[in-house]
Amino acid sequence: MRNSTANEIHRQHLLILPYPSTSHVIPLLDLTHRLLTGGLTVTLLATPPLIPLLRPLLSLHPPPFLQTLLLSPPDAPQNRLIPKLRALRELYDPILEWIRSQASPPNAIVSNFFLGWANQLAREAGVPHIVFSPCGALGTALFYALWRDLPRNDEPENENFEVCFEKLPNSPTQRWWQLSHVYRSLKEGDADWEFFRESALANLSSWGTVVNSFTELDRVYIDYFKREMGHNRVWAVGPLLPPEDDDTSQTVQKRRNQHYSGGGGVGLARRTTGLLGGLRLLWKPHVADERSDGGVGDCAGV
Repeated sequence: MRNSTANEIHRQHLLILPYPSTSHVIPLLDLTHRLLTGGLTVTLLATPPLIPLLRPLLSLHPPPFLQTLLLSPPDAPQNRLIPKLRALRELYDPILEWIRSQASPPNAIVSNFFLGWANQLAREAGVPHIVFSPCGALGTALFYALWRDLPRNDEPENENFEVCFEKLPNSPTQRWWQLSHVYRSLKEGDADWEFFRESALANLSSWGTVVNSFTELDRVYIDYFKREMGHNRVWAVGPLLPPEDDDTSQTVQKRRNQHYSGGGGVGLARRTTGLLGGLRLLWKPHVADERSDGGVGDCAGV
């Protein structure tokens, strides 16, 4: 039996936008499972390649609790990131049209951190945007710092040149070859470079952030995000396994073999309590009033 707190958010509706790559999708599907278990209704954007991965989740959460929005982006080379992202960006207008046509439209949009345009989509739809990173808080902080601060290689022939991210806690370093291939291979000012950077940094003005980590591991970087974003709507929701007797997640769990990793492909567990609490606050009337005064639509830019 659901308690009164769970009833408070029952039937609240999330639209979830994944990036269609297995290592990115599986953590987000696990989060979707936890949100559904917590009493929410979810519509999940599904491109054709994702359908096989969605079947186990749909068997656990049949409609109307979990529904799919099936859209096909323009064809793009499957082994090239930027063309795939540009193709997904073409779904912006069809998704917005779908939202506006719904009798019960989504109350919030959750998207993979590669889909930074979802932040503007949420603003046009008049709902908050929550960005999900399949990485831990440190990896996510490095990703944003790279595209915000634009470090240089002072020794262009040296792939082992060390880049220090001095603005991050503990000043972590990475060798040049460890940085994003997109960042290293494209030139600043190129259309694809600017497209990716704009998309990445758009996430920093989202209403909330979810990282695939747990506070005990990444506390210093979770606290860093809260300071940088100017609010406490930063949640860690993984990557510990659920109890062995948790039958509801076995179907999803058996589809992966990787755990305790800071990147994509990690399993999420029962760390959604704080996120669900944040969503409850989101749907209280006083929060809706703040949104109308700019709490969502006028989030601070980067």
